Amino acid sequence: MSPPTPSPAKVAIVTGASSGIGAAIARRLGHDGHAVIVNYAGNAAEAEEVAESITATGGRALTVRADVSRPDEVKALFDAAEKAFGPVGILVNNAGRAIRREISAFTDDEFEAVIKTNLFGAFHAMREAAARLEAGGRIVNISMSFQGAPIPGYGVYFASKAGIEEMTRVLARELGSRGITVNAVRPGPTRTNCSSTARHPRCCSILRARSRSGGSANRRTSPPASHSWSGRRADGSPAKRSARTAVTGDGRRRGGNGEESHSGDRRRHRLRAPRGRD
Repeated sequence: MSPPTPSPAKVAIVTGASSGIGAAIARRLGHDGHAVIVNYAGNAAEAEEVAESITATGGRALTVRADVSRPDEVKALFDAAEKAFGPVGILVNNAGRAIRREISAFTDDEFEAVIKTNLFGAFHAMREAAARLEAGGRIVNISMSFQGAPIPGYGVYFASKAGIEEMTRVLARELGSRGITVNAVRPGPTRTNCSSTARHPRCCSILRARSRSGGSANRRTSPPASHSWSGRRADGSPAKRSARTAVTGDGRRRGGNGEESHSGDRRRHRLRAPRGRD
């Protein structure tokens, strides 16, 4: 078998990259040689820290404020990326919002806030990426580990993530002919600002059960396998994959215990959450 062909560094946009999983992904992409747009909505200081951690080691990074729930700001986000580094090759949809409340107590404003950030935000970014990504580009949508578990208080949040996963499946087919892969990642149990404000005892027990191989619901933030699906490292070496990731979309990828997914021209697309080992 011939050795893999080195892939040039790409320009990556990571939404919600000022902290948590987004920050870890941004740092990893920068470490792998990609130019990174560190997107944030509110905390400029944290976003600058992430960018500085990339540039301090010789990488390229720029912070850009944009509310992903607003299509005009998402367009401006891509404009800023292209102006600074050139055509965008990677999009990581990580920005999210969680409010834990039973459906009967959810207000219209709270519902709108969650759906606008999670579902509308991902849609705006995917739509912009579909029009702008260069051939061979990568779109990675961050989902959630306990998707599909009927946990009281998470109905609206689950609905927003389910919508993202379904759009992922469809967009993978729509962009497959251009060599653009679209995947959804269910990261392993990770403590973030978002999960800390929406933590539920049952969620923690489910996450622990699904990561018996060594993880816990309170493990520190580390990048999921998003960097694996963004292509090879700038030097052409393969990126390490996570054992706690389920993936859907195109590219015949396999997450840890997740079911293999297939390319856009295949007939079947499945996403199964990782299960803990007995």
